[in-house]
Amino acid sequence: MLLYAAPPLYELGNYLVLSRCLHYMPHLSPLHPHRTLTLFLGLSVVVEVLTANGAAQSITGKTQAKQDTGKALLKVALVLQLGVMGVLLGVAGTYHRRASKAGILTNHSGKADIKNVLITLYGSCVLITIRTIYRTVEYFFAAALHPPYTTGESISPLIRYEWFFWVFEGMLMVANSYMLNWRHPGKYLPKRNNIFLRADGTERVGEEFKDQRPFLLILFDPLDILGLVLRTDKKWWEDENLPTPAEAEARKAEEQREGGVTKESSSTRS
Repeated sequence: MLLYAAPPLYELGNYLVLSRCLHYMPHLSPLHPHRTLTLFLGLSVVVEVLTANGAAQSITGKTQAKQDTGKALLKVALVLQLGVMGVLLGVAGTYHRRASKAGILTNHSGKADIKNVLITLYGSCVLITIRTIYRTVEYFFAAALHPPYTTGESISPLIRYEWFFWVFEGMLMVANSYMLNWRHPGKYLPKRNNIFLRADGTERVGEEFKDQRPFLLILFDPLDILGLVLRTDKKWWEDENLPTPAEAEARKAEEQREGGVTKESSSTRS
């Protein structure tokens, strides 16, 4: 079960990286920057639940029907992983194309390097996708076998030879881990996630997003489609009065000085 559950956990990191990219240039995002993460997290939970239940039933099922149900759940989970990865790459590709067309990837006054972040994201997604394709094909072959095996039963080389596992499972995941440490997205992104780039190429500091909707509405409508229809979904990045990072730091320093003066005067009176 852990072998099948590991790649979706790696994908969680990619969801967060994509969300940070979308948040940095929200005006180019095909989806709401914050709710994109919620959407992919929800899909990942579905995949993990299917994987856990499928693996448990296929191994511990007391009847052949329960074992077949477990195998079917695992097949659905593996195919769904590929589908979620396709959606992720589609969102990232659309965002990349918009940023490239606007000329922002190579020409803006901000400090973030979104192009390098996207290269890392694409590399990680390719490694995970190759591994998932291998696991999907291998499991479909394995699920078709029914022990005890007969001499006339054809067993796929993917199952017969162990080197496929070490190359397409072990080495790819190790390579993904090394790449994420070597090209860590944090090196190319702002330290704070409330810093974003406006359409004019200047950085601004926005407020941290908090979804005020009821939990059930967030669960069943992570992209706030209802808010889009009713036009109640707030686009905070369009606020013209948001400060630059330098102005935000100056305000923070001023507030700290005023707070220190207030404390000193209070202690003097006492």
